[in-house]
Amino acid sequence: MITSQQTRGSCALSRYLSDIRRYPSLSKQQELELGAQGARDELIESNLGFVVKIACEYLNRGLALEDLLNEGNVGLVRAAARYDHRKGIKFITYASFWVRKAILKALADQSCVVRVPEYQRRKGAVRVRAVSLDDPAESDGSARLLDVLADTRSADPERELAKDQELALLKLGLRCLGPKERAVIAWRFGLVRSEVLTLKEIGEHLGISRERVRQIEMIARQKLRSALTRLPCRS
Repeated sequence: MITSQQTRGSCALSRYLSDIRRYPSLSKQQELELGAQGARDELIESNLGFVVKIACEYLNRGLALEDLLNEGNVGLVRAAARYDHRKGIKFITYASFWVRKAILKALADQSCVVRVPEYQRRKGAVRVRAVSLDDPAESDGSARLLDVLADTRSADPERELAKDQELALLKLGLRCLGPKERAVIAWRFGLVRSEVLTLKEIGEHLGISRERVRQIEMIARQKLRSALTRLPCRS
């Protein structure tokens, strides 16, 4: 049965989604210009729709869409406060990390308590209380419920996010390299079909010696380190 409160919430969400459509999408140049002007409100408003897109990826994980949007918008505001237009990077490319980080944190925070389903509470055979995942699983306190219940076979969402972010940063950094340097790094670190090649194999592909490949890799690594320290997500 749909309650009046649920109906009001649905209407409010519909109005919100309708309202944000009036904000136009911005080109990279427009975002850089707004960043130079310190026009954070315009950057935020024009990317509210992007937050909706990301929030929808995390539906059915314990938070309502309204809550996901609220948390994502918090991340968007934080990104706007940290955005440096001088890096020449499109705002939403930078902001996506902060939006996902805020949503994932909210999901992690709300999952710290295990609640008993309603049908179990109706049985009345047991007394029900909220149980924290930080509570001890053994009487001697040697392990937490979190340690016992954690599914070690599943990927850690925060770790996967960090991995994706690092890969995105690496791809941005590769732009500072020449074609041959990019090829060497890509083959050495499995960025091409996840295939890691030896110095000799790369040399055969490029028609150069193994030692020359090693020299190119060293130079490319130095350039990458320098480039990555200048990217906004590293600040």
